[in-house]
Amino acid sequence: MASRNREADYRWRRSEKGRKSVAATKRKGRYGITDEQYAEMLVRQEGRCAICRTPPRDRALDVDHDHETGEIRGLLCRNCNKGLGEFRDDAKLIQRAIDYLGGR
Repeated sequence: MASRNREADYRWRRSEKGRKSVAATKRKGRYGITDEQYAEMLVRQEGRCAICRTPPRDRALDVDHDHETGEIRGLLCRNCNKGLGEFRDDAKLIQRAIDYLGGR
């Protein structure tokens, strides 16, 4: 019977309602923000990534934060969030990349 409960739990977590609930729980635990606060941030950003300005497609925008202070900076699409992470949130490295690209 335990396997049935696990299967039902797995199906629920994969459902739209379950995905939203799991995401909300993770946001609250990791960043201390509620669904309402997340929604307010999304409205302030006009429903778009704070960097590339594209709207989310198949997943919610990620909560971007300063890894040293924990301060929330905004909401980013997965690509922009990963990009900042690859540059280790180092503005000097990002500026070097901009210079390398010729300032375009």
